[in-house]
Amino acid sequence: MAGNSKSSGKTISWTAYFIAASTLKSQEEEAGKAVLPQGLASSLEKLIKQLETSFLVPRFVDRLIWYLVPTVPLHVALRKRFMFEEVEDGIMKKEAKQVIVFGGGLDCLSWILSQKYPDILFVEIDHPITQQAKLKALKSLDENRTKPSNLNFLAVDFRTENIEEKIRKCLSSWDSHAVSIGVSEGVFMYLSEEDILDCLRSFRKLTAPSSKLLFQYQLDSLIKHKWLTPLRSLIFKVAKEPLEWLPSSLQDVDALVKSAGFDIDRSVGRTDLHQRFLVPLKPEIQVDPSYDLAQFRNYVAIATNQADTQMSASSS
Repeated sequence: MAGNSKSSGKTISWTAYFIAASTLKSQEEEAGKAVLPQGLASSLEKLIKQLETSFLVPRFVDRLIWYLVPTVPLHVALRKRFMFEEVEDGIMKKEAKQVIVFGGGLDCLSWILSQKYPDILFVEIDHPITQQAKLKALKSLDENRTKPSNLNFLAVDFRTENIEEKIRKCLSSWDSHAVSIGVSEGVFMYLSEEDILDCLRSFRKLTAPSSKLLFQYQLDSLIKHKWLTPLRSLIFKVAKEPLEWLPSSLQDVDALVKSAGFDIDRSVGRTDLHQRFLVPLKPEIQVDPSYDLAQFRNYVAIATNQADTQMSASSS
């Protein structure tokens, strides 16, 4: 969420880099390799090599986190697979004509899928500095290759700018009457509740009823070793990306999202990533038996934009 370039004396989001690095790290175990979306790892590897930046957090911290919390890489791989599958499913069923990615970081979802689905409009919004570094790296991948015409990048600081106003002002191709899909991975935990509500309300106003927002959250109650809490807080403080929204229960998550005019789908078949992706794996692909499988169950959900008539009915 907070980013910068080397030339300006600032650094891009450390968490954006850490999530990208964790995605690549997940390939070291069979389960992670099996669930990663096709083409994501190779795209990320090329992108990271092109980055011209330094980070506020030393590189050894990545390895320390993976050592202390070994489930992180698989956790990341599963949520990547979830986001990719849900977006593609919405497109294939002709339920969505537009995709907006909130806080894209170094993720390659919009880059990969915009080339696969040229008739779908993709928009990626992120902090100006992180996005600038990403765009420079993407351009360096192949100077002769132009950006897909259906892919748009828009610089937005979620804490100081209104997303709805920025898109209406800067992106004439966006259709607020079209059913759309939103992706918010690794974003909400760095925002205040009010900033999250602004994002949700903006998405609702920018999309037709039945539009879906795929989002990730982090329950504070799922931290197994409480002694990790102060270490976690210190790392994100050094990175200047403090964690702000750590709901204590699913009820807290649902209450916040529903207050912005959304229904919540957390059905086991769709949002329990252990059941959805790990259970169906071939018998020879084993998940480390030491892993706490609860870590893979409650951290993604699907919010559906209600029609105004539904909202009135539910609030009466």
